[in-house]
Amino acid sequence: MTMIRTLGEIFLKRQLGKSAFSAIEKKHRAPLAVLFPSENLQMQQTNLEFCKSLENVTGIKAVPLVFMPKKLDRNVRFSFPHYSYGDLSLTGRPNNKNIDLFTQRNYHTLINLDVNNHASLHYISHKIAAHHKLAINPTFPKLYDIVIHPEASATYDSIQAELVEILMTLAIA
Repeated sequence: MTMIRTLGEIFLKRQLGKSAFSAIEKKHRAPLAVLFPSENLQMQQTNLEFCKSLENVTGIKAVPLVFMPKKLDRNVRFSFPHYSYGDLSLTGRPNNKNIDLFTQRNYHTLINLDVNNHASLHYISHKIAAHHKLAINPTFPKLYDIVIHPEASATYDSIQAELVEILMTLAIA
C-alpha cells in the first residue's frame, strides 16, 4: 500500500536522521501522545492495542487521550485519560482535568488518529508541546509537521502500520 506523504515528512527525515536520536537514551525521552476518538468499544480496544504496540516497537511510553463523541455520565470511569461532549465548553473547547494534565507534559511525538476531524482533538493538538506532530487527513494541516493522506481503500490497520513506519523513519525506534 502506498501513502502520499507531505514534504514536511521528507524534510524531517533529512533533518533528523538516526544520529539525532542516537545520543538520547530511550528511557530519558519524552513519551508519545496518542489522540483518538472512540465511537465504540471495538475502536477503543483497537487504538489502545496500537498504543501498546507502539510502546513495544519504540520502547517509549505511549500516553493515550480518548475523545468519546457522546455525552457520558459523570460516574463513568476508564483506566485511561478521556473526555466527552459533556466536557466541552460552550465555545467547543475541552474543559476537563484529564486534558489539563495531558497538555502540561512535553511529548516527543504527538499522533492524532482522528480520521473524523473532531475540532476538540485539533485544539488539544495545538496546545500540546511536542517535537513532532503527526495526523491523518487533518482539517487543519498547518498544526502538524507530518500529514498522512491515505488512499480511499486503506484500512485502519494499514494506516497504523504506516504510522509505525513513519515513526521508525523519525528514528524513534
